[in-house]
Amino acid sequence: MKILHLNLKAEYFNAIKDGTKEFEFRLFNDYWNKRLVKRDYDEVHFKLGYPKNDDNDKIIKCKYAGYEIRSIKHTHFCNDSYTKVFAIKIKKEVING
Repeated sequence: MKILHLNLKAEYFNAIKDGTKEFEFRLFNDYWNKRLVKRDYDEVHFKLGYPKNDDNDKIIKCKYAGYEIRSIKHTHFCNDSYTKVFAIKIKKEVING
């Protein structure tokens, strides 16, 4: 099984957990390009910080639904201008267990 692991800060992890966040953003650069473009994953694991593998309270597991390329203004990506990002889709159906 291929899993995309994404480590998050608490505010973004909690927004995914609450169901209010639709996309997780990663900067459009070589690092994320190698991990996302022409790659297929079965699941994406959103992690609060860097938890142990069995700390299920800090890991949200979802089916991988792909990504879009977008230009956004965001406080973590030079919020004065638009920045190109990978917008990783967050499926509403959580598969924790």
